[in-house]
Amino acid sequence: MSDDRYNPWLDAARRYPLVHIEWHPIAPLHAAWCPSTDVILVDESISKAERRCALAHELAHMDAGDTGTSVCWFESRMESAADKLAARRLVDAHQLAEVVRWAQDGREVAAELDVTPTFLKLRWRWMAPWERALTWRAVSMKEAAA
Repeated sequence: MSDDRYNPWLDAARRYPLVHIEWHPIAPLHAAWCPSTDVILVDESISKAERRCALAHELAHMDAGDTGTSVCWFESRMESAADKLAARRLVDAHQLAEVVRWAQDGREVAAELDVTPTFLKLRWRWMAPWERALTWRAVSMKEAAA
């Protein structure tokens, strides 16, 4: 597979050059955007795929202008919106269709796309109808060849 997939580190450097990305032990969080200091904290103990997903998620918060809130239902909506945008950026529908043709299961698909299984599921949940059809066609082709 070509390596023209979304790179959140490059995206951050290009669009947010004044924002610093720092590694700290912040578990159980994977990452956190601190707008008052222009810093994104990333937990130093998480995997490469988790770092990629976490940074994409925090960039989605920045793009939306999220600054945090104490209103629980609104916080949940902000998190969901950031997940949706991050998953869309991280998992291209054409690349997904290419990988499902040969991968054995969802974990292998996620590993090949360098995302967590959770973000792969999120991407599937929010796919446009044409994207879902593209992926189902790839699965059908795989099953027909078996």
